[in-house]
Amino acid sequence: MSSAAEIAQAWGCSRQAVFKWIKKGMPTSSIEAASSWRLGHGQRSARVKLLPTVTAPEPVADGVGVDPAALLDVESPEAVRDRARKAERAAYALFQQRLAAKDFDGINAALKAYATARAGRAGAEMDFIKHQQTMGVLVDRETIKSIHLRRISAIKDHLLSISDALAMRCNPSDPGLAALALQEWAERTLLAVSES
Repeated sequence: MSSAAEIAQAWGCSRQAVFKWIKKGMPTSSIEAASSWRLGHGQRSARVKLLPTVTAPEPVADGVGVDPAALLDVESPEAVRDRARKAERAAYALFQQRLAAKDFDGINAALKAYATARAGRAGAEMDFIKHQQTMGVLVDRETIKSIHLRRISAIKDHLLSISDALAMRCNPSDPGLAALALQEWAERTLLAVSES
């Protein structure tokens, strides 16, 4: 014999509802007998809370054809940026439609939506740039400047050393004059490079 509390717990309903059905003639010999009576007499079936079914992922061998981004199932920053751009364009188009229709309530809401979409796009652009810098695709200005300065200083040292190396070959009788001429030529070349 099942109690009303046991039946209520099994069905996920209140004891008062079970007592109401017992008054209508529901048997209490077992939960199965009560359930079959309930279905046969047009009563609602028991409410069952279904839990989501989760399956475990297949085990993967270490690094065998697996893209780490695919494992995380994360949208790429480029895709987020593109989606934010589309959202901004759509919000602007909606704002233009409300403006053309002279829908004053809609204009205000569309303007707020456009401002939100613009802010979202700006944030997505910054996230994309930060991601590119992290990945080494983009380099900040100071790094580029230091790289160029190192290369230019190597060229400058080479150009300035030419005068001493070639002076004797150019004018064996007066290598000092040749060195002076080559030094002026090297300095003019460096000045032309720095101005361009």
